[in-house]
Amino acid sequence: MNSVLKIALRNVGAHKIKTGIVGGLIFLGVFLIVVGNSFLSSTTESLRRAYTQSVSAEIAVIKNIDFDYSLFGTWNEMGNLHVPKLPDYDRTLEFLQAQEEVREITTVSQGFLVVNAGENDSDFWLNGLAIDPKSYGRVFNVEESLILHEGRMLLPDEEGIVLSKYAADYLRDYKGITVHPGDSLLLNGYSANGFRIREVPIRGIFEYRYVKGDMYPMLPRTCLMDQQNLNLLCGLNPPVQKEETSALAEELLFAPSEEDMFGEVSFDAGVSSDPVETDLSSLLGDMSLRHSLSQTENSDWQWFLVSLKEGDKKSVKAFRENLNDYFAEAFQTFTPDYVKDAPRFADQFLASDQEEIAYLRTYLTEEEKSQLSNVQSGAQDGAEQVSRIINRIMEIENLQKGSSLESYPFDSMTRNLMDEKADEATTRRLNRLMIEELFPYTLEKGPDYTVSEWWHAAAPMSMTTMGIQAVMNAALLILFIVAVIIIMNTLIISVMERTGEIGTMRAMGAQKGFVFLMFLAETLVISLIFGLSGMIAGSLIITLIGSAGIPAAEGTMLQMIAGGNTLYPALSGWAVGAGFLFMILTAVLSILYPVGFALQIQPVEAMREE
Repeated sequence: MNSVLKIALRNVGAHKIKTGIVGGLIFLGVFLIVVGNSFLSSTTESLRRAYTQSVSAEIAVIKNIDFDYSLFGTWNEMGNLHVPKLPDYDRTLEFLQAQEEVREITTVSQGFLVVNAGENDSDFWLNGLAIDPKSYGRVFNVEESLILHEGRMLLPDEEGIVLSKYAADYLRDYKGITVHPGDSLLLNGYSANGFRIREVPIRGIFEYRYVKGDMYPMLPRTCLMDQQNLNLLCGLNPPVQKEETSALAEELLFAPSEEDMFGEVSFDAGVSSDPVETDLSSLLGDMSLRHSLSQTENSDWQWFLVSLKEGDKKSVKAFRENLNDYFAEAFQTFTPDYVKDAPRFADQFLASDQEEIAYLRTYLTEEEKSQLSNVQSGAQDGAEQVSRIINRIMEIENLQKGSSLESYPFDSMTRNLMDEKADEATTRRLNRLMIEELFPYTLEKGPDYTVSEWWHAAAPMSMTTMGIQAVMNAALLILFIVAVIIIMNTLIISVMERTGEIGTMRAMGAQKGFVFLMFLAETLVISLIFGLSGMIAGSLIITLIGSAGIPAAEGTMLQMIAGGNTLYPALSGWAVGAGFLFMILTAVLSILYPVGFALQIQPVEAMREE
């Protein structure tokens, strides 16, 4: 082995041109990998820190839905698709608060709103984000993560909107509308229930300190507001119960006099602000009923945003996996708490001639039929019996799905969803959804949640930035491939020039393995010398730049991917390891073909070349 190393060192000094070309390429490749990957790792960490501390927290929990959605709306386009409210809110909140990894939890809702800019002007849309001021302030340190240019943040139980600086500037520059805290905005909202309009007071004007996104319209148009106004404008609040609506209609239609009609109740025109409500109050009388009907419940939220004590990537991933396992198990099983009306369920199950229910009824044992009969008659509460029967039927459906699929009396869409390729968890979830649809008034939906990390909740802003980073990584990969090809070509030329030397060594008794080790050792020596030099140089450059910082101009791509106005690159251990791996792989891959080619030449022919 010593002789191989001595020959390799001699050849490195003897072939200076080849050594310079190959070594220079290895130096450049390792240098760029260390600098580039450290830069990319720093931007990813800066972006994660900016979003988790300002917008999305580490973990986001949302109702399981069939389209991609984020805190900035749909991933592909703005539309009227609304995320449903969180199911089983109180139980889930209690469960999350009990987890030792959790630092704080807040709830938010999202909806698109339009600023009424006047009859002769086009409208201007906003991304409304309803917050709970108390918990929002605990999860996101607003004094640190937000810049308040005017006014203040929302107070608990206060109606109003904290307008983004971008929106305020746009209204002033393009609509001729100057707004300040204390003014009001006339906001329009759209939902399945129609068009709504409300006048909402402005409490402040802000911008995010670290998260920048002027290149993408969703983030700068995001405004913070109270839950009640957003829910009412976007139709996210629960509808008034039929009994309440009927009573109100009867009171209005059959009032004995005009005084009775306009004295105690009023019609919600959909506009809400302090001055207007004062005028309406004087005109129509007591507004207490109107307010009671428009109030939203504390559970009418779309998102749980969870801040963790340990926010590193490994801890977040582990917590997310544990949550997914918990919610998957919880959703797959009915509990007595989800049975709202056991007697009605029993009556439907036993007496309904609906084909789907009759199909499920075939699974009942005689004992279960007897139990349901007792529940139907009101002899016992029956919530536990009902939940136990449902869970057993779901188990049977899972076991028999493959053989009984064609006999399902369900529509083609359900059969397509329940194909034989679906895993057991998916099938069980679909079976449960089916049962909930068959008995909508007797069963409560369980915690069917999707758990995601910050990048999903902040999409498409985060996805755009991560896409840019992926392109940069691809560029580094292309550089690696090009470097290997150039080094390989250089070595082929070098080997061809040394064909006579190889033939002489083979004629003197050198085995193929010895020749291969000689060239490999030679290439490894070059790689070590120039690769380590590139690694040291890259580390020094990153350290120097990181201490000074790279300023990001307002509105530039660097500002977006850096998550702020200054990027401070930090040396990444992964980048150094990748540089070392690049160095070794380059040496091995580059030597394989040229040495293999040279070893195919017979010693006599090789000596003749000399």
